[in-house]
Amino acid sequence: MASGWPSGATPGAVVRLMLQQGLVPMLLGTVLGALLSRVASTGVRLAFPTTAHTMLWVSLAVIPIVFVVVLRAAYVPARRASHIDPLAALRTD
Repeated sequence: MASGWPSGATPGAVVRLMLQQGLVPMLLGTVLGALLSRVASTGVRLAFPTTAHTMLWVSLAVIPIVFVVVLRAAYVPARRASHIDPLAALRTD
């Protein structure tokens, strides 16, 4: 074992798992939110015909910002968790 741990997941596997658990719901929420915002914007345009068509650009500008925030929010704890000895963590629980 290169990490010095007797058994268990490698630090890279821990980071990958935690990033996956954070990013998959974000991606699903983004797709669902994009579809629902498309429906909502159509309704707003029908109700208010003079509304500018900038809502799509605003939505597209927010997606990368949300992605970076979620990536950082998932990566920092994942990196910390990858440095913890699994046996020591189990002993404290």
